[in-house]
Amino acid sequence: MAAVLASTFDILFAVNRQLHPGEKGLIEHVERHCIHQPRRMNEHAQGRLTSAGPGEGVLDSLDDLVDGRYELHR
Repeated sequence: MAAVLASTFDILFAVNRQLHPGEKGLIEHVERHCIHQPRRMNEHAQGRLTSAGPGEGVLDSLDDLVDGRYELHR
């Protein structure tokens, strides 16, 4: 889960031609400085994904996040 989130933020910053700000405040940085971002990025990254443990919803959360990355290329 952590690797998917990390790669998602790397992709977002690259697509938006932004420098990676480090480990803290990534969602806030995306909201302030990234014009191109997946719909409901905040919900996927902060809500279900950060609280998801082994069990229900993990695969759905991963699907939503990866689908959002594909939206950036359209």
